[in-house]
Amino acid sequence: MKKWLLAMFVLLLLSIGAACSKERSENAQEPVPEQETEDHIAKIGIQFPYTAPLTGIGSNTPYDPRITMVIIENHPQARPQSGLNKADMVYEVLAEGGITRFAAFYQSEHPENVGPVRSIRTYFIRLAEGFDALLVHAGWSPEAQSIITKEKKPSVNGLFWDNKPQYFWRDKSRKAPHNMYTNFEYIKEVANRLKYNEEGKIPQFLFKDKSEEMTGNPAADITIKYNASYKVGYTYDSGSKLYQRSINEKPHTDLITGETLTATNLLVIETKHKVLDSEGRLSIDLASGGNGYLFQRGKVIDVTWKNVDGVIQAFKDGEQMKLYPGKTWVNIVQDLNGVSYQ
Repeated sequence: MKKWLLAMFVLLLLSIGAACSKERSENAQEPVPEQETEDHIAKIGIQFPYTAPLTGIGSNTPYDPRITMVIIENHPQARPQSGLNKADMVYEVLAEGGITRFAAFYQSEHPENVGPVRSIRTYFIRLAEGFDALLVHAGWSPEAQSIITKEKKPSVNGLFWDNKPQYFWRDKSRKAPHNMYTNFEYIKEVANRLKYNEEGKIPQFLFKDKSEEMTGNPAADITIKYNASYKVGYTYDSGSKLYQRSINEKPHTDLITGETLTATNLLVIETKHKVLDSEGRLSIDLASGGNGYLFQRGKVIDVTWKNVDGVIQAFKDGEQMKLYPGKTWVNIVQDLNGVSYQ
């Protein structure tokens, strides 16, 4: 009889211990990620001590490295590109022949590889000035070369470092000139060899709270027609609260991950373009301001844009517009009549 009572007592103690262990496990604090994701933040409401200045996303560590701007090609033979998905902000601008190029700004994330890297133009240099960015490119127009040389811009030109050692390399699976790549470890090594500053002035953007509702007209499907043979699309996904990007009605993907490129914020601005020479090089006005559209959370508002300390910012009724935390794409066009949405 005593043995039976003793056994029951032991079982009771074990049961109580298991229940306490489960309670402690359930009440344990969820580990804080190094960098937040929107879903994680919405779930547990983490407050971070630092915020990425270009994305508004929180982190446990400060964001202090110098911003890097990489010129990435968008010729059909250059697609899919590598590393655009990791850029904090991307500006898409026309180059020669009706083909766009990307000025991709990196600070909070750095991809495994980035490219194809192509030559720089004057308006890309002016875009970079507001970010105090390190310029990464492969070649230049005569005017861009003159500006970089005379103004001593922090330039890492891939044509000077191609296989010397292999800071930039050619992917043999693609034809030149659509095949030059680099990575950020190599970019940093070259920048150090050239004795460029490791830190730079960082522009300030305004960000909304993630829970703030977006007002405006419905705009779940957006089409930006640059010309008859090149059309960009953005389709809003309400689940992720992101716009998914397409080119000529096909998903625009990343070569490394295979994922479709996305944007939290999309700003489309209209400005003057002028052909400069027989090569079709352009002058693009990034200073005078003008009209535009700001797309967020499946809606759109009409805005005006201004150049504020070298950075394009959107305004409504004189008030600077806030961005939702996340990645931002800026499409620069000649005419808003080529932009439609529904």
